[in-house]
Amino acid sequence: TDQNEEDGGQQLHQQFFRSVLDLKAPGIYLKPSKNRSLKSLTFTSKVFKAQLELPPLLVEDSMAPKFMNLIAYEMCPDNTETKYEATSYIISFLVSLIDYPNDVKELRSAQVLHNFLGCDKDVAKVFNQIGKYLVPNTEVYEKVIDQIERHYKNKYLTWMAQVVNDHFSSPWTLVAFLAGFMALGMTGVQTWFTIDSQPCPCENFCQNFNASSQNKLDVGHQLGIDPGSTLFT
Repeated sequence: TDQNEEDGGQQLHQQFFRSVLDLKAPGIYLKPSKNRSLKSLTFTSKVFKAQLELPPLLVEDSMAPKFMNLIAYEMCPDNTETKYEATSYIISFLVSLIDYPNDVKELRSAQVLHNFLGCDKDVAKVFNQIGKYLVPNTEVYEKVIDQIERHYKNKYLTWMAQVVNDHFSSPWTLVAFLAGFMALGMTGVQTWFTIDSQPCPCENFCQNFNASSQNKLDVGHQLGIDPGSTLFT
């Protein structure tokens, strides 16, 4: 029975959320929110990428007991006015975001997690243990979750994010692309002006005819022939 409950909880996590690496694939990047409140979660979708702002969190030895006590307080039957903010943020977001040490690494790089506990593997283990037997309440952050899912399932946005990641992840790559595009454009303009500046066939014929007539006049003048003579016709 316990195993079934645990499996059910894990399936529930997978149904509504993704790990950090899963979110990175369609161009969803993390950023620490300016407000440290657990309610300060925002999601902004842009053209080629999206931004998920999360409240920064300090990870140290006493973190797990503190959060477990806070979660226990929120879930206490006597606490009828709770909104499950700590439970929802820790379980709905952080535990779901962290599957592997590389997920912790991405969170550290984004300055969402500040690790004073040890290696990334230890942090991943702590969060997985915290959420092992807890069922998340997704209603608190339902709007943000829906926005993430819509962006994640948009194939066009996913494709554009992969193109940007694969080919324009470095600023120098973008500079090289723009330089090549400008060179190609200048070559096209130069080719167009070259073709446009060439004389038409009629103009060539007139020039050749006038040159031929002038040559005949010069020869006739040298031979003393009257320009009105039938020799010039």
